[in-house]
Amino acid sequence: MSRGTLVPLSAGQQALWLHHTLAPESSAYNDADAALFTPGPDADALCRAVDLLVTRHDMLRSRFVRDGDGPVREIAPPGSYGLVRRDVSGLDDAALLTLTRELAREPFDLEHGVFRAVLLHRPHDAVLVVAVHHIATDALSQRLVWRELAATYLALASGAEPELPPQRGTFDDYVTNERDMLASPLAAELAAYWRDVADGSQAAAVPPDHPRGSRPGYTGATVVRTLPVDLAQRVRETAVATGVTPFAVLTGSLLILLHRYTGQEDLTIGCPTTTRRSRVLRDVVGLLVNTVLLRVRMSRTDTVAQALAAVGHRLTGAMARGTYPFALVNAGRSADGPLVRTTVTMVAAQRADQIPTAGDPPVRLGPHTVQMLDVPHLEGQTDLTVEFTQGPRGFSVALRYDTELYERETFERFADHLLRVVTVACDAPQTRLSRVSLVDADEQSRLFALGSA
Repeated sequence: MSRGTLVPLSAGQQALWLHHTLAPESSAYNDADAALFTPGPDADALCRAVDLLVTRHDMLRSRFVRDGDGPVREIAPPGSYGLVRRDVSGLDDAALLTLTRELAREPFDLEHGVFRAVLLHRPHDAVLVVAVHHIATDALSQRLVWRELAATYLALASGAEPELPPQRGTFDDYVTNERDMLASPLAAELAAYWRDVADGSQAAAVPPDHPRGSRPGYTGATVVRTLPVDLAQRVRETAVATGVTPFAVLTGSLLILLHRYTGQEDLTIGCPTTTRRSRVLRDVVGLLVNTVLLRVRMSRTDTVAQALAAVGHRLTGAMARGTYPFALVNAGRSADGPLVRTTVTMVAAQRADQIPTAGDPPVRLGPHTVQMLDVPHLEGQTDLTVEFTQGPRGFSVALRYDTELYERETFERFADHLLRVVTVACDAPQTRLSRVSLVDADEQSRLFALGSA
């Protein structure tokens, strides 16, 4: 096969390529979604829509290969990656969901591609699975992929030609800007800032149920909770009242809980944040996210309000310096253990989205009812990855944890505790951290009964 165009990687892509070489059979960096269409889509129109999507975004038709001393991205010509159709008429709903999840988990061989779209069709419905390796995508890119795919499909299925706005930039623009920044005096200033944050830091993590192995297993699972509607509203109100963002309220609650679990007074976690800092990159598919360190000190005598204010202040400082690659901050840390074992981020639904997220009610898309299915993605990257999702109905939280270290019950309990801390943060912010109760009245009664038996 003739070689396509070779282009350099960003620092984040280089780090993910290294992770892949260490665990090539892992699906920890698979970002996958699946949509159930009832009735099934026009397969020919959908096939062409996928072809147009991959033509428009060269990241989706890329391979990541070694060239000389390191990895590069090789861009294949249009038509290299398209829709795969599979007739699964004999599968019932349970078997169809099982197959869908298997496709979501199927590892990528980066030397052969980073994108796959599979249509599993039955006589009266179909599931579309779209999976992309994280080296080529991020949360906003995934929403962009589904948004453009939906718009293009609807146009083609109705006999019209799709009309998408012209792209203003490419991922190569981002790589060029990153390299220019790293060659500038600003890089030294940012590196010094992050060295100061990292020096002597302690990675905050839920105490594991099992001993750590010599290397991460990159296997995971997910626990999901939805904040009650009234609590979600109180989160917004608390953010306004305290002069921070809703993300700071939720992240502060997480850090308070980690403080209570570990007793640590100096806690460091990672916050993946978008690097789409210009309109040029708004409609680009790629890894346009960077992790920043969030290091916060808190003690048992602090109030919840003080903790939230500290988190908000630290977040502001970290996000302002979020263009310096975390891979460079983390370089050389293997002997001392990782800088980060817990990460937290927030994904917000976009106004232009026509496709819902998993857990949302079904929506109409032309003649179809579309429901997003719950499929595994991005599991097992760290001890714990916390993802808050903000949608029209409020907030949900996904806890993705390392299954080699933890039992599911640990994070079922952790999720309940997190919602209780969020409630205290909204309803009683002057509570001292040592007085934040992690058990409700029913659990207190049960524990009292056990102690009296």
